[in-house]
Amino acid sequence: MGLKMLSKKEIERRKKISESLKRTLAKPEEKAKRIAQLTGRKMSPEARKKQSESKLIKNGAKGTHKTKEQKEHMRKLMSGRNITWGDKISKTKKGKKMKPEYALAMSERTKGKRTGKDNPFYGKHHSEKTKQLLRNAMIGRFDGPKHPQWNGGTCRWPYPFIWKEMRIKILERDEYTCQNPDCKHNSKKISVHHIDYDKDNCVMTNLITLCNSCNIIANYDREFWYGYYMMIMRVMRYV
Repeated sequence: MGLKMLSKKEIERRKKISESLKRTLAKPEEKAKRIAQLTGRKMSPEARKKQSESKLIKNGAKGTHKTKEQKEHMRKLMSGRNITWGDKISKTKKGKKMKPEYALAMSERTKGKRTGKDNPFYGKHHSEKTKQLLRNAMIGRFDGPKHPQWNGGTCRWPYPFIWKEMRIKILERDEYTCQNPDCKHNSKKISVHHIDYDKDNCVMTNLITLCNSCNIIANYDREFWYGYYMMIMRVMRYV
């Protein structure tokens, strides 16, 4: 039941209970008391049986059995599939966007939490064995067509013979400075960017000087950056 379905009186009552619990449960003595009460405590066989039966009652499939045909059909569907929890989550969340007010509220609620000493991994380090396992798991995961920015291997295509000469001309024209007005100057290195992303199109109206940071960002949302840098070229009267 969401908070919208509750009355104001019920919401206030729950808030009071939550605040009182926070005050009591946050005290070190209360934590130590609870730990002492639970340490070494074991559930009796009767309590375990009762808990198990209560869980079985909630299961709607209790007492039902799948036929051989159903089992064979499920086996065929699942054969050869390697489904991870990440795949399941991505499919359930696909196309869904969080409302801006919810995202802002979540950001404010989690700001400053689980950082520094509050992080459970604070001061800890992965062992060499774990590092190697993580390294092996990532090998080939984003290679070639598996990479989200894969564009048919165009990055390996050679530049035309005129490229070196044109590159120097563009750098001199732009005075060796990044032409993005919103540049944050995160990189000191500069490069010449093809506005239409075609390496063979090396005319002066299609080339612009950018720092490495702005050049990398331009690889995302290419339609937007194409229009953005073409507009800059028009303002500079290069087009």
